[in-house]
Amino acid sequence: MSLVSKRSCSHVAFCFWGLSRSLSWTLPSIQQCLFEPFQSQGITITVFIHSFSLHRPYSNPRNHERNVSLEGENDAWERLSPLIWVQEDQDVVDRVAIHPSIYCSQPDPWNNSYQSVFNLLRSLYSLDQVTRLWEESPYTFDLILYIRPDVWFFEPLSLKKDVFPFYDSPLYSHGIGLPSFASHPLNDRFFLCSPFSASLVGHRYKVAFEYSLQFPLHAERFLQWTLHHYGVSIFWLSPSFYFCRVRAHGELHPECHDVLGDITPS
Repeated sequence: MSLVSKRSCSHVAFCFWGLSRSLSWTLPSIQQCLFEPFQSQGITITVFIHSFSLHRPYSNPRNHERNVSLEGENDAWERLSPLIWVQEDQDVVDRVAIHPSIYCSQPDPWNNSYQSVFNLLRSLYSLDQVTRLWEESPYTFDLILYIRPDVWFFEPLSLKKDVFPFYDSPLYSHGIGLPSFASHPLNDRFFLCSPFSASLVGHRYKVAFEYSLQFPLHAERFLQWTLHHYGVSIFWLSPSFYFCRVRAHGELHPECHDVLGDITPS
């Protein structure tokens, strides 16, 4: 299989969204495993970021994160060299834009007083905003990649096995490339799409309220429903493309720690 796509793939948007808890730890893997494969083939990357500021220590008891300072994360964002970076105050967005309490008509899927539901809503809002950024830019993109900043990638994304086969396939125009590992039931922390599909999936915040009136608002199940609702087909990425989440204090999931050992902020 040739490393070159059958069609010209020359410009890709990298979209990062959400509150950055650990980009200062994960940045080297993002640069090596995502940026370098495209740059080595002369493909232009344009970076868009929507993030939140939080003027207090960060806590998420479900993930054993308590009173963690997120100072230094802005420096890591800047090292991604974004074309556009929008940062909003999380508390203001909660109060003025999201109104999280209206999404609580169904049972809490995480049983933690809807705190994980509220975090999901912030993520979906941020995803919606970063989608607007690339849509309103003056550029035309061949592919859109959505990347959560708080994950460590084990292997580079393969252009030969994943990106170009998706780009050249019949699924491209109305499809989505998703990691092949997930447990409930899809992985929503990384995906690549055509611009058409990216607009559908990236703006799913707009249908979250209607969904929440019928179903518990669970992140991965909502993604699965969105794909079915819009008729978006899945292209499964290679099993070798694997990543794991890094917590705000730099802690890895135990199965990842066995592979990576300790990591330190870059």
